[in-house]
Amino acid sequence: MRPGAADPRLVAASVRVENATDRTSGSGTVVSVTRSPDRGDYVGLVLTCRHVVTDDNPARRVIVHFPDGRSEAAYVQSVAPRADLAALLTTVPESQPYVPVAAADAAPGTAVSQIGYPAGRGPYHRQGRVRDYNGRTGGGVRVMHVDMACQGGDSGSGIFGGGELVAVLWGGDQANGTSATGVGEVRAFLQERCCFWWGNQRRPQTPPPYAPPPTIPAPPNNDLVLARLDKLQQDIDALKNKPGVPGPPGEPGPKGDPGPAGVGKDGPPGPRGEPGPAGPPGPPGKDASDEVLRAEVETLRAANAAMKTRVDTLESRIAGLSGSMRIQVLPVK
Repeated sequence: MRPGAADPRLVAASVRVENATDRTSGSGTVVSVTRSPDRGDYVGLVLTCRHVVTDDNPARRVIVHFPDGRSEAAYVQSVAPRADLAALLTTVPESQPYVPVAAADAAPGTAVSQIGYPAGRGPYHRQGRVRDYNGRTGGGVRVMHVDMACQGGDSGSGIFGGGELVAVLWGGDQANGTSATGVGEVRAFLQERCCFWWGNQRRPQTPPPYAPPPTIPAPPNNDLVLARLDKLQQDIDALKNKPGVPGPPGEPGPKGDPGPAGVGKDGPPGPRGEPGPAGPPGPPGKDASDEVLRAEVETLRAANAAMKTRVDTLESRIAGLSGSMRIQVLPVK
């Protein structure tokens, strides 16, 4: 979650450490602010993990990003490979908050918190409890195990208890919790390698040289960077859901073997042929016009006789009906 539930002093002292050579980043904590005797300005001692800033090549360009938006170049003052610790020196204002280092380990069951920059974003605040301690395999370093998840980019962040730094996170995951270098190793490293800059404890007569790194340009606005990351993620999601463009057609394959001969059927009838040439004229016929006229006259006579017979029959029937019927004519009033 966001650091609203965290101590503002712890948040202000928690920084993002950028390995500008490899373009990777982790987290760190300002554990001391000391006035430089030769320059008069103030130097912040930042505690982080060795693997965040150097690995096996100390010629690294390191930048410290503060939660208020400031960015300062940093100098790798010392490293402890066995404990995976590194100390950075960077210019800070006199009012820069820092977190004191606890004098003893936090007991198992103690409630602790962590502030870091997972994936280079944050700061983010998590809470958990100390589970137990054991030595790292092959290193003999006292390691704190915390029931609290962590992510890439949290390496180097502080584990806090009671307002003090009680361990430095160096590994873990979401499922198995967090592993961190215990405060005993942290105090031994600071006293041996950084005694002047760490609260002026066991201060030598001649302080170690400190040459401030060259000024670096201001980092890009975090909001713009996050907006660009969100836009890139949206573009990636859109590409995943977008159907692919079909590729060019492939070359035709080899010609297949001929199939078996099929059994044919009767086809449809063909088109009608053109009419043939006209035949030769027939022999001259007989003149039958007189015979035809005579036949028509006979037919008409027979029809007339039949018609007359029918008319006579109808007249006789009408006469019979007239005699048997009486017609009464009524006067019109």
